[in-house]
Parts: sequence; C-alpha cells; structure tokens
Amino acid sequence: MPARRLTLVLGAAQVAGAALLLGFVELVLLFWGPGPHPPWVTGLFVVGAWVYVGTGVLAWLRRPGSLMGPLMTAGAFIWLAAGLNNTTIPALVALGLIVTTLPIALVIHLLLAFPSGRLRTRAARVTVLVGYATALIGQVPLYLFAPSGPLQVDDAPDLLEAGRWAQRSVGAVVVVATCVLLWRRLRALAPAPRRVLAPLSIYGIFAVLLIPVTSGIGDVIGAPLTQAAVQLMVMALVPAGWMMSVAPDGPKPPIVEFWLKLTLTLPK
Repeated sequence: MPARRLTLVLGAAQVAGAALLLGFVELVLLFWGPGPHPPWVTGLFVVGAWVYVGTGVLAWLRRPGSLMGPLMTAGAFIWLAAGLNNTTIPALVALGLIVTTLPIALVIHLLLAFPSGRLRTRAARVTVLVGYATALIGQVPLYLFAPSGPLQVDDAPDLLEAGRWAQRSVGAVVVVATCVLLWRRLRALAPAPRRVLAPLSIYGIFAVLLIPVTSGIGDVIGAPLTQAAVQLMVMALVPAGWMMSVAPDGPKPPIVEFWLKLTLTLPK
C-alpha cells in the first residue's frame, strides 16, 4: 500500500475510533442520570454521529479528492456536541445548547456541496452561510432567555419567543432556498449525471422540508419528543442518499426508481 494511502487509512481509522469512543461516553452520560429527555430520543444524536462518521470515512477513502468525506466526518462530532445538551453536566449542557441546531445547517451544507464537497455558486454559499448563522447566532436568545439553564442571563419569555420566531422564520427561508437550489441543479443536468444526483437531492428536499413541518405540527399537537425523534432520524439518514448516489448502477429501492423516472421525464 502506498505511503500516502496508508496515512489516509490510518488517519480515517483514528477519527472513526475517536467518534466511536466519544459516542459511547456520551451514551453513558445520557443513561447515567435523569436527563431532561428520555435516552431513546437523545441517543439518536449518537446514532446519527456514528452514521455520519461511518459514511464520511467511506467517502474519504473512496474519493480522497472530494471534500464530502471530511464534511461528513466533521459532522459526526457536531452531532455528538449537539447531543450534550441532554446530559446533566452543566458545562457540557452549555456546549450542547450553543450548537444544538447546527446539525440542520450541516445537512444543508452537505446537500448543496454534493458531489465535490465544494459550494460552486454564490447562491449556495449565501444559503449555507445564512444557515450556519441561523443555527449559531439565532440560537443565542433561546439559551440566554430560557426559563433555566447554565447560560441563562435573564428569564424573559417575550425575548425568548421573539428569538424563537426569528430563528424559525429565517430558517424557513433557508429551507425554501435549499429546496429551490437542489431542484434547479437537478433539472439543469443531463440525464446521466442527474441519475447520480437524484437520490441525495430528492431525499434532501424531503428532509429539509420535514424540519419546519414537524416543528409546526409539534407546536400544535404538543408532541415535541416525537417531533425531535422524527427530525433526528430523517437527518441521520442523509448519508444514505450519498451512498445510493455513488453506488454502482444496479437495482435500487422502488421508491428511488420512481423518483428517478419522475425527474427524468418531467419537462424542464
């Protein structure tokens, strides 16, 4: 094995090992004490991290020239950090609160950067930048003015609600922009490359649209845990779209074949 390839394999193995170890530690913390939410929900952060690191390492080894592998691998640690919000250690909870919505911005970044890992248009770069800003800056009022928490500076329900409304409103615009960019990119391609991009693009549109929809439904019916579980599972499966997109030609699930035919036959 060439030295460069060996270095890549060893580095990927170390990163994967670190994500696995940190995931096990986080699971212990989640199950050790009575956290704010049931472990079966919060444990999905760890599951999502493992899915991302596994797919990211595979992408890194198969296509070293693409940035998709490093992006997905880094995303695994973002998932782990976001899950710390559900532990009982104040310092870890504080870190988790700061990055708790960052996985959504990561998903948008991955979708718009596929397949090279690079954002090739100004619209994509702006959308991703606003997505990260919404996840990080828009999250600030939600932990500074929350009823309780390690980062609380004041119990201000009005400011909390205003911050939540602003984050969701800007987030909805980012979601719509992402869907439009994904669809326009898909329709602009010739049939052969479109078949490569279709699985991830179509699933990505479904995934990002589901986030605001489930949030609204959760507010109405009062089922935040179910809403969170659905969102986490859907976002965790985004790498599966990558695997279907880069897999060799062959039989695919019926739903994927249906959407491939649909995107190939609809008029531009």
